[in-house]
Amino acid sequence: MYRAGLLAVLLLAVAVAAGNATLTCTVESSDTKDTTDSIDISFDFTSIAPVFSGSGLVGFTTSYAYLYETVSSVQWDGPLEFKVTLEHYAPNQSWRIDKYKCVYNNSGNVEVRYYDVLAQKPERKKTTITFKVPDTAAEHSESTSVKVSKPLEDTYCSSTPSVKSWPNCPTVKPDPNKVSVNYSKWQALQVNGRRPGETVKAYGVNATIPKPWEYSLEPDNMATLSFVRIDDSDVYEPKNAKDVPVSSSVYFYAVGMPKKWGVVKATGAKAPIYVVKPVASRQPPTAFCRPPACVVLAWENRTKWCNQKVMDIQYASLVAVQSGVTMTEGVSFKLSEEEGYLGADIHLPFGSIIFPVVEVWWSSGLGIVVVRLADTPYARVIRSPTYYEGVAEKGKINGPFPASIWSKSKIAIAVDEHVSTVELGWYSWPVPYYPTQRPKAEISWIIKTELCNSTPTYIGLTAPIWITDALKQNHPDISGGRHVDLLHFLYGEPTTYYWGSGDQYAMVYLHTARYYASTTADSAGSVKLYHTTGIDPTDAGALFIPSAPQTVGKDVTDSVSSWLVWLVPTAACKSMLCTSLSPEVLGPLPPFPGDRALPNFGYSIMLMYLNSTGRHRIKIYVEDGYVVSSGLSINVSRVRNYRMIEINKEWKPFEAVVVGPGWWVPYRQLGPCETMPVSVSSIYATPDRLGPVKVIVEDNGKNSTYVFQVTNDVKYHITTSTPVPETITATPFNITAYLMLDGVQYYHAVYSYGEGGRLSPPACVSTWYDNTYPASQLMFSGDFWGSFGLANTLLRPVNIEYVYTKPKLELVGPWRGLVRVRADGPVAGFAFYAQRGGAWVKIGEVSTKVGNEYRGCVLVNASRIFPWDPILVLPLVEQKLEATPGSTVAIWRPETALLFKTWADLVGYPKGARSVLVMWPC
Repeated sequence: MYRAGLLAVLLLAVAVAAGNATLTCTVESSDTKDTTDSIDISFDFTSIAPVFSGSGLVGFTTSYAYLYETVSSVQWDGPLEFKVTLEHYAPNQSWRIDKYKCVYNNSGNVEVRYYDVLAQKPERKKTTITFKVPDTAAEHSESTSVKVSKPLEDTYCSSTPSVKSWPNCPTVKPDPNKVSVNYSKWQALQVNGRRPGETVKAYGVNATIPKPWEYSLEPDNMATLSFVRIDDSDVYEPKNAKDVPVSSSVYFYAVGMPKKWGVVKATGAKAPIYVVKPVASRQPPTAFCRPPACVVLAWENRTKWCNQKVMDIQYASLVAVQSGVTMTEGVSFKLSEEEGYLGADIHLPFGSIIFPVVEVWWSSGLGIVVVRLADTPYARVIRSPTYYEGVAEKGKINGPFPASIWSKSKIAIAVDEHVSTVELGWYSWPVPYYPTQRPKAEISWIIKTELCNSTPTYIGLTAPIWITDALKQNHPDISGGRHVDLLHFLYGEPTTYYWGSGDQYAMVYLHTARYYASTTADSAGSVKLYHTTGIDPTDAGALFIPSAPQTVGKDVTDSVSSWLVWLVPTAACKSMLCTSLSPEVLGPLPPFPGDRALPNFGYSIMLMYLNSTGRHRIKIYVEDGYVVSSGLSINVSRVRNYRMIEINKEWKPFEAVVVGPGWWVPYRQLGPCETMPVSVSSIYATPDRLGPVKVIVEDNGKNSTYVFQVTNDVKYHITTSTPVPETITATPFNITAYLMLDGVQYYHAVYSYGEGGRLSPPACVSTWYDNTYPASQLMFSGDFWGSFGLANTLLRPVNIEYVYTKPKLELVGPWRGLVRVRADGPVAGFAFYAQRGGAWVKIGEVSTKVGNEYRGCVLVNASRIFPWDPILVLPLVEQKLEATPGSTVAIWRPETALLFKTWADLVGYPKGARSVLVMWPC
């Protein structure tokens, strides 16, 4: 019957007419294909259990870690069934494709086309494979294969076209073979010796096994570990493996998981970064500086007198203001002290007990504060002061316990249906990596107030060692005389503080000498569960480590502004006489010092923003000075109350800019002696007069006034030295002068003169202020004669009076040829030269300085020093002194002397012998 039907089809001729168009389709040939093949089906079953051992095995999802134990013994509530169903084409049946020739005739216009028509396909059927896992099996594996016909990959015509659809035929593409998996949840009657409803105890905590103890491939509150992999490529969760196209293989990996899972979470503290700044005000700073936005560290009032009358009372203060930046404390669990990090979010089955290690670290996100742990992490208050008590009473947490590594802790945790989520806050006080040694607990800010005679007054303010001392002294009302959680009061949670100025940070951490308030002991009554920190009027325990000294423009206001302001030395050009401007900002940046200037020198202003992100329209005014600009020539204009720049932008915490007349550029950090060229045609120059100059920052209509001092309080630190070259033609000597301004190392690109007026370009040396803060310093060096100083300034030269020291030769042992060589003044030793090849060549050198004592004495055996080959003796003079412009300094300077013997001794005078030098200190 099948053969007869096939013959009829092969002989079929189709003729269709529609209007004047006709279509005739005839079978030209037929092709049959047998695509019988097999699909391999593999099944692996395994199971996991709650963590009873305290550690367990670990896995990771994209967002959290999970812990479990393998199953060694089990009793399920019956055999488990997992089904894999294939919907497929039956095997051993053929596909037939008929090739048609179709002739389309439309009123004599004939068109011929050929079509492949899918005339026959295998039957569609379903085959279900059931994998059975015995009720005592923790693991099980099976595999099989199913015969199928693979679908053809191409698209075919389902029939020939009609006259109306010409030349398009209806199409068909064979459906793929498909697979689906099915399964059910079940219950455990025993896993690893534990039974439903049983309570497990370890490490001082307990966990109850769920009853009933449900198992599934899709647990609650946890990602499934099971998957279905198709054709060794695409992977699906079992619940999504429905009608999935399959070609060659199915791998079903089923993991029996407890249905109920709990969560253990850890969070770190947050640390607002504060910046310390000086403030001058007409009212006490406590009137406008209030925690937490502002904390008064130290202050004093200063009365201004003029002609024996009180003219004014001002207050000088050090305050700490919020910067808008918060440090964060990262936390991670670890299975052990040696193993890797698990993260701060762990999922584990109900009935689990773990005993993980806890490690914390700090980061600022600014790239400028790097910290390490300073002490053992402690659990800290979260939610409410009694949260831990509630969890601990149910036996779900115990600890923390010290680990063998001091920077880590361990804690026992249990989860079950009674406490499904345990949240742990952690806290450890941080210590910066740099500096490696703790700086002094003092900030030497110089607050300047102008007296009636314009002489500045210097007020040195020191922050207290204990921050709680500052709070109790300046803000006593915040504690009310009671124990309070200071950190909760200020920020809603225990935290640490970072104080800084500019981009230099140091630390304040809070920790009382004893634990108190809302603590829970272990069963032995000894280990505290956690601690809080606070203010105790009789127990101030907050260690304050201030930042390195740094001066900024004094904030003169009765409020605390959001800006730090510095004055930045800026060179107009690299030549002594500028024909056009090519300005360079001179490092370091932020500058040190940043609140003083030389008269008639170029400067820029640096602003740093201290607050949360927001848009600010700021205008910067300078009270007095000059604007130097270049066009066809250099123009100098005197300005008063001059608006230097207006900037309207969004500002972020610690964002900074450098500004000048009509321009601003983003801040970038500069080290000492580094420069930053700016492509601008104008700079600001300080006025001729001495004294304070105001800088006003108008921020969205609100003014803040800053003050810097124009001063000629210049001092030179002078060092002298006697070089000892290999050959000499004249007496070598060198003088080096270092510029100090107002008692601080200072640099500006100014030429120096000396040696009869010869000019030298500026030289910068990198140095340290108080051995803690990097600074730049102007240095000039040479063998000056008569005077030296700074060119193109109103500063008078330093006059030099030389005091000469010449070797004194004394015969102290004629028969042995011993000569004592001495010299007056700061002589650190002697160098000895002999004529060799027409030049004085060094043949010896000896030091006579012991510690800081200049002994200036050496013994020479002159028996073999002959008159025809004398020795030139050079005293090595060195000296340190100070000078001010217009002063005269006495400087020791060396003179040489010739040494040779003029007496008779046993050596005599061998003809043509060369002198030999033998010497040693007295």
